[in-house]
Amino acid sequence: MRRRLFLLLAVAFWAPLAVAQNLPKPGAKDLCPVCGMLVSKYPNWVAVVTWKDGHAHFFDGAKDMFKFLHDLAKYAPNHRKDDIAGIYVTDFYNLERIDAWTPPISARITRESGPCVSIR
Repeated sequence: MRRRLFLLLAVAFWAPLAVAQNLPKPGAKDLCPVCGMLVSKYPNWVAVVTWKDGHAHFFDGAKDMFKFLHDLAKYAPNHRKDDIAGIYVTDFYNLERIDAWTPPISARITRESGPCVSIR
């Protein structure tokens, strides 16, 4: 019984992290929809919004991703917040993708950190 509980807890903890690591990667010509920069040139800071229909928007940093999410009408008029499937950012210290959409894992952005994200 203890073994099953341990296995269940391990899967519950690691599953969101595994999904976050297997996200689509930006192509060579993908541009940040906010600032227009090439996203693939800065792989350490990539942020991603995935949509229920299967496509994704890539950003050169979390700061632009949050600008995008705050003003969807301006940057993506055909999208709604209800259609978001996932939001992922990059941890500043270990450069791992963080699932910023699914609780209990949460990410926070500070003014001082700019495009950097750290787990709270």
